[in-house]
Amino acid sequence: MASSSSSSSASSSEAPPDVASASTWPLFRLRHLRLGLDLRPEARALAGCLVLDLCDAGDDPQDQRRSLVLDTHPALRVASVDFRASPAGRRPKRRCGFVFSSSSSDKAAMDLGSTEAFLFSRVIAMLFLSFFPLLTYFSFLLHQIWWLDPDLTYGNSKPFVFTQGHSVCNRSFFPCFDTPAVKCTYSAIVKAPAALGLHVPENDLGSLSFAFAPSRYDIVFLPPSFPIVAMENPCLTFIISSILESDEFLIIDVIHEVAHSWFGNAVTNATWEEMWLSEGLATYAQRRITTETYGAAFTCLETAFRLDALHRQMKLLGEDNPVSKLQVKLEPGVNPSNLMNLFTYEKGYCFVYYLSQLCGDPIRFDAFLRKPSYFGTEKESHAVPSLIHTAVSLAGLEFERWLNATGPPLIEPDLSQGSSLTSPVETLFNLWTTEPLDAVAASNSISITEWQTFQTVLFLDRLLDGSPLPHEVISKLSECYSAHLDSMNAEIRIRWLQIIVRNDYYPDLHKVRRFLENQMSRMYTIPLYEDLCTGTLKSFALEVFYQTQNQLHPNLRKTIQQILTQGLNPLLAMDTTAVAAEAPVTGYEDKSPEAVHSAISLRDVNVSA
Repeated sequence: MASSSSSSSASSSEAPPDVASASTWPLFRLRHLRLGLDLRPEARALAGCLVLDLCDAGDDPQDQRRSLVLDTHPALRVASVDFRASPAGRRPKRRCGFVFSSSSSDKAAMDLGSTEAFLFSRVIAMLFLSFFPLLTYFSFLLHQIWWLDPDLTYGNSKPFVFTQGHSVCNRSFFPCFDTPAVKCTYSAIVKAPAALGLHVPENDLGSLSFAFAPSRYDIVFLPPSFPIVAMENPCLTFIISSILESDEFLIIDVIHEVAHSWFGNAVTNATWEEMWLSEGLATYAQRRITTETYGAAFTCLETAFRLDALHRQMKLLGEDNPVSKLQVKLEPGVNPSNLMNLFTYEKGYCFVYYLSQLCGDPIRFDAFLRKPSYFGTEKESHAVPSLIHTAVSLAGLEFERWLNATGPPLIEPDLSQGSSLTSPVETLFNLWTTEPLDAVAASNSISITEWQTFQTVLFLDRLLDGSPLPHEVISKLSECYSAHLDSMNAEIRIRWLQIIVRNDYYPDLHKVRRFLENQMSRMYTIPLYEDLCTGTLKSFALEVFYQTQNQLHPNLRKTIQQILTQGLNPLLAMDTTAVAAEAPVTGYEDKSPEAVHSAISLRDVNVSA
């Protein structure tokens, strides 16, 4: 994300700072954040207060006039602001407090004082401060953005609330420096009715406690309406509960989020334009872990599956699409969440893998990543890592092309060690798609019941890419495999159902209805609705949607409505500037990229944070 260049003395006549970052964070050192929240389910709202402990980071501590710019979301409404400076003679330190409330009874007259000014726009709050005490009061209603209807939960009896701060959504529930360059310690107290409380028993992590015995690492499984596959937090990961059906996908997601404890949390990209640093390195670490744990063949299989999806996305978007760059330039007003895509993960991974190969030995590269010089000091933990500076000096590295060129990765990893798992997939696919079809030979040659999950999804992806298939092929495929596939996890069933829809195979259409009646995750519903509306089954899609819409997250509901009413044409959705500049619907945005290009480009991709 481009750093904002707005002046610290901006006036109301100037354009607001970049909404994706706080423009004045370099002027202050944020030492601690204290947050208090009072959840009020009856009113579907919350009240609370925020205290920021700041110290002056300016070169001249005698310059006592600074401008504090905090990002806010259109839905956030502040009730009062209170600023206090440290006593004279002490190190410059400031404590800025904000109070927000859902009650209109908090309304009070605005008192700005004689020498201070206050500017509030729809998307940014700019508070001009001096070392003299300042107290201003004003009140608004807090938009109800976090509370989800009981229909969106398993129990269907209580409302549901969750927080989602990544990437620029913390501002939706309290004023803050909402940028990855700002790190600090924090403390929080949340008050909620006992009936809404969530308790995760210590060490009660089921089979996942293979890996986390030495330390406490909690995993919270959220309802299927949670709009993101997984989201890491320090020592806590949110994962959508529907992924529980898919053991191998679950393991991969958990390992990836744990890897973010180092790559993304311990060290963070300075701006969202460098998001590949967090995701590319986390994906590299994830695959180093799975190689040690499950073997190189497993890792190569999973990588082949992801790179297949990357090339599928590239084919849809075109190789010159700017979102395929590793380091995408974000213009002011563009939400960085809209550009979370496979290039961030897989092209970033390929670059990091390439760097590891330049070192001559992955073990040496692992040691480099562990060095303090990579993670930096506390002050430098948000900087672009020394990885970049080291890479620039390596002979033969086309650094600028890796970062700024569109298109696929310049070099992809050698996946030959996975041939024992990928070759049977290729063999079976060729048997089913070679004319004339020998269904007996195809069905008897290889038993998919003994396959790993990633082998099955790779096979189904190949069939999806080849659809529509001859009627004889889809009929025989259903006869041979449907009983087995219908009993498999959601990652496999979604692909089989897409094959049914793309081939207009009406005998199995009832399975599509049953799936959409029980799956509320966007990563499963969007692909099916897209395929239904692209083909001849749009009336069927409308019928199912109107029967299930109350169980869908509001953002997902809106996306499906757009698919149903406008149809689907990814080639007409390439204008990223016009679409990405749209105002968000709620207090957070999901990580799917349909605001930038058609969601079909990620129809089979499980993208986590």
